[in-house]
Amino acid sequence: SCYSWKTMAKFLHIADIHLGISRYRRFGTADRTRDFFEAWSDCIQRYALEEQVDFVLIAGDFFDTRRVEPQAMNHAMFCLMKLKDAGIPVIVIEGNHDQREASNQFSWLRSLSRWGFVRLLEPFYEDDGTVRFDPWNDQRGSGSFIDIDTPDGGFRIFGTTWYGTTVTRQLPVLVDEVRQHRGEDRFNVLLLHTDVEGQINRPIPALPVAKINELKSVVDYLALGHTHKNFELDGWVYNPGSLEACSVDEYANVRGAYLVEVKNGKHEARLMRDYHQRPFVRFRFEVSGRATPEELHDALFAQLRSEV
Repeated sequence: SCYSWKTMAKFLHIADIHLGISRYRRFGTADRTRDFFEAWSDCIQRYALEEQVDFVLIAGDFFDTRRVEPQAMNHAMFCLMKLKDAGIPVIVIEGNHDQREASNQFSWLRSLSRWGFVRLLEPFYEDDGTVRFDPWNDQRGSGSFIDIDTPDGGFRIFGTTWYGTTVTRQLPVLVDEVRQHRGEDRFNVLLLHTDVEGQINRPIPALPVAKINELKSVVDYLALGHTHKNFELDGWVYNPGSLEACSVDEYANVRGAYLVEVKNGKHEARLMRDYHQRPFVRFRFEVSGRATPEELHDALFAQLRSEV
């Protein structure tokens, strides 16, 4: 067995790692690409390896784009190899950033799953459009749900995919499939990458909380991703936020990773934030009263030097 005896089972829930994020999209500096790697690496070292968790959940957007550059894959493998050597399974779902193209059955997450570095969970679709959930198959490196056994008890983890604005319509199907396959004597977890009403500042369709509550009878822990700020709902729905700030608008967001302890079917989720995150400072600069662009430039940088 890969697991040593513990008084309780532990897992790490993270999301929106965005490895390979482009320096051209994020403040024009290559340092930001490394920040995302260091957030991922430091988080895994502190809260997965040192805490000796039983497994790691990644609720979507592991990569920033489906076309993964070599450096981003190196950053991914740096930690995935450590986790594999430690016997810690990594269970992932696709987010909107790393979801494969509709016309292509291949993706890097699928390849990593076939090679045994992650377990990619996803629903399967019949020719008539109906959905089915299949148990994990080690030989194929694919499945919709997987069982993880620990000395303190068993887990059944279900995966979904990125549904976008159709998530509300898809939810009843998910509830039915999870109800049909849930482990009655297990701690049931569902991974879902979606926006939630009341948690976003943009006027776009999101999953209503009333709909989420339909899952409560079949799921013990709903592991969310997609929204880049931390929030919790009713003691069973958890969204850690992105590991790093993906835009200047997110500088003030609380974000982190959930370290979850489970004992006798009850869980405690703690938001961990003591890992590498680049600090942001915001200050005001008065632009009026400057006669020329040069004057404005000099005054701005004089204030920057004074503030920093």
